[in-house]
Amino acid sequence: MNHWEGDWLNGIETTLRSPVGDLVFRREASGRLLGIRFGERVYLAQRGGWSVWDGGFARWREQRTPNGVIRTVEAAGATWTERYLWDEGDRLVHADGVDIRRDGEGRVVACHAGGEDPVPDRHRWFYHYGKGGLTAVETPAGSRVISVGPDGRPVAWAGIDRGQCHYDADGHRRRIVGGRGVQHHAH
Repeated sequence: MNHWEGDWLNGIETTLRSPVGDLVFRREASGRLLGIRFGERVYLAQRGGWSVWDGGFARWREQRTPNGVIRTVEAAGATWTERYLWDEGDRLVHADGVDIRRDGEGRVVACHAGGEDPVPDRHRWFYHYGKGGLTAVETPAGSRVISVGPDGRPVAWAGIDRGQCHYDADGHRRRIVGGRGVQHHAH
């Protein structure tokens, strides 16, 4: 049975096996994702020049430009256009109405409204760095200060909320917020 219907190039498949079934990804040689399926269900396929998600729940088509991508999206009866731009160093500098600013080391320091169809001006994010990496984030909802451990991983934060991270010997993170523990896995 052909699980990959539609417009398929000679794709490279990667299979993740589990006791309940196989998750299969298909990519172009360049790495571009062409398809995802689990068992008989196809989650992402290529049809008529469109990437189709979950049998038609949403679809998109991309047009490459010299320094970016223009993506047309159709979902829930609506159609819209997204624009993404990269600089000469292949760093993302604009993502769908948001301009991304970087410091001399290439780290993101600000995200704010910009481009042909900008998000509302109040959508401004600022990122601050110290010797150990990211130390603070300012968002429209408030600020968060981040404390990092000697290995550079976050161990605590305060501001719009508070929390701590603890890591087990396998590198799995245990996040504590407001006294409740939630298991997260960081890789």
